[in-house]
Amino acid sequence: MHKAWFIIGGIIFILVIWGRILDWSWKRQLKEVQDNRKPLMKYEYISLLKEKGYDPKHAELIHDELKSWLMLDNFNMHPEDDVFRLYKIDESDIDILIDDACKKLKIRKIEQKDCDLLNSKFETTSAEYLVALLQLASQEKLK
Repeated sequence: MHKAWFIIGGIIFILVIWGRILDWSWKRQLKEVQDNRKPLMKYEYISLLKEKGYDPKHAELIHDELKSWLMLDNFNMHPEDDVFRLYKIDESDIDILIDDACKKLKIRKIEQKDCDLLNSKFETTSAEYLVALLQLASQEKLK
């Protein structure tokens, strides 16, 4: 019986260590990306998207939601950042994040037709793509 507990404890220990290694690897990769590009402050990020015609409230909300979701101290997001590849966020988590953003803005939920419309314009699910989704949904405000 004691042998079984040691085996179970060893497996749990290995899984915890493996999780730490993956987390460390992802943070190292993100740091390398951020070190190799111009730092972009939050107001600069919002300004870039405003110049492209997006509502600054939407840009700020996506920035804040991603920052709180990722729990990173030095968050340096660019509009072209691929949220799946770079930030390792699952599609279901993005759906939750967008739904929460829609509730905060009091706009309708994102529908498949919105995604289909934007998929022809964007190659990846970038931060700009998420802001564009909010922009589309905000055209029809909730009552």
